[in-house]
Amino acid sequence: MSGAKRGEELAFPIELSDREFRTYNPGLTKREYAAIKIMAGFAASSEDGPATIGDIAEYAVKWADALFDELDKTF
Repeated sequence: MSGAKRGEELAFPIELSDREFRTYNPGLTKREYAAIKIMAGFAASSEDGPATIGDIAEYAVKWADALFDELDKTF
């Protein structure tokens, strides 16, 4: 890995340019993207997951962090 903590790398960076100007959008980090996907899973099965929106967001970030912690151990 090149300097960035696992999960903080960019997931979908985009560079757009034409003849006159160039723009760069870093997009989401892999950690943010994982948390969004996990949060969607919790929301889709809310009967089995955390009860409030705040709980869902908190658990999604914790699960994303746990995923990247585990990836650090195995790679």
